[in-house]
Amino acid sequence: MAKTNALLCAKDNIRVSSGHPGLIWMPMVENFHKDQCGKSELSCEELKKHLDSKHPIGHIDKQNDIAYYLLYLVSDEAKFVAGNEQITDGG
Repeated sequence: MAKTNALLCAKDNIRVSSGHPGLIWMPMVENFHKDQCGKSELSCEELKKHLDSKHPIGHIDKQNDIAYYLLYLVSDEAKFVAGNEQITDGG
């Protein structure tokens, strides 16, 4: 869809791309994490470290990680980027 829309909108100088985030440390995930802490033998800190260790980059994305990527897409630095589908999940 991003590629098709990028082709259709290019003549109007509109760039279209899409971002596909993985697990992001947001209130819903944090609440689930807190709930799991009560059910686990691990402390909340240990459980978060364990969850972070499952990602190749070493941590769960934070909202700012995704926001910075989107800021790049709307910036002049990305003026030749169009039609891409970027997975932002830490690997």
